[in-house]
Amino acid sequence: MTVLTALDLSGNQGLVELPPEIGRLRFLKYLNLSLTSITKLPTGLANLRNLRCLLLDYTMHLTKIPPREVMSCFSLLQVYSKMNRVMEYFDEVKVSVDDELAFLDVLGGFRHMNKIRITLFCHPSVEKIFSSYTIQECIRKLKLIDCTGLTSLCPNYALPNLGKLEIFRCCSLQEIRKPDWGEFHNLRQVHVGVCPLLPNLTCLAYARNLEILTILDCQSMKQVISEEEIVGDEVFPKLKTLSLTCLPSLETICCLPKSFSSPIEIEVSRCPCLRQLPFDDESVDFLKKIRGELEWWAALDWGSDFVKDACSFKFKSISAPSGNAKEMTASTSKEKTASGSKS
Repeated sequence: MTVLTALDLSGNQGLVELPPEIGRLRFLKYLNLSLTSITKLPTGLANLRNLRCLLLDYTMHLTKIPPREVMSCFSLLQVYSKMNRVMEYFDEVKVSVDDELAFLDVLGGFRHMNKIRITLFCHPSVEKIFSSYTIQECIRKLKLIDCTGLTSLCPNYALPNLGKLEIFRCCSLQEIRKPDWGEFHNLRQVHVGVCPLLPNLTCLAYARNLEILTILDCQSMKQVISEEEIVGDEVFPKLKTLSLTCLPSLETICCLPKSFSSPIEIEVSRCPCLRQLPFDDESVDFLKKIRGELEWWAALDWGSDFVKDACSFKFKSISAPSGNAKEMTASTSKEKTASGSKS
């Protein structure tokens, strides 16, 4: 099959290696190895000089990709993707800083690249991305895990094509600043978890098209959006789903009573200090459904009886999870991974 142009091996979890003969497929343009158990890429892959698309999502056993021996040969590459599962967040990740930086050097050198979906584990790699406009333009999904020493995210540009951002277990992270230039116009999904020093996500006031926001186990977070950075009369004009879990210091979502202007579903769990919801008599109609513990619901303060009655009609009680962040994340990872791998 030496004239094969597309090869999709995704989902074959029993596949642990590729034969060196794969290098004979010199016309191959599309290679999908997502959800396989491969541990390395054979050097014969370097012969695939016509490759345009390489997908390696959820290949948890593939920890190292030779940037120069293999990746540097894909000079026509346009799409690269390697994302990790949610459940893998809790496994110890050992990634060499030098290897990750070398890989980014190669990735940023492709003249035809236009789509990158990538997971990063090292603080210097994050800084490198934020200093490279070429890479920033290409990133569609960005996941940061265990970036020890990362105290601040300060993008010069607003990652113009970024659609999904995930930050997990970045225990030194203290702020995410708004970009120096532009807004997060294309950002649709944000998931943040186990960032104990992060006080807010005020930068999301500049993500006007955000649809899904999940925040998990951020011990210091007091506000989702602080009033100092509110843009206009609405904060989340297109938000559809808001999930807040294990935020013991959270006091407000946003100070504006008209934070939402489209139908939204909200879930709140283990947020004992959150006493008010950002709705008034007009905006409460946008609430489709709200879930939370009965004890939390009973302690809420209401601006008016109308808002209380309208919200109560849409309220559904849930049991408070007793597990830690690992167990809570693992319980929902299967469905999120299933939908994430398709996208």
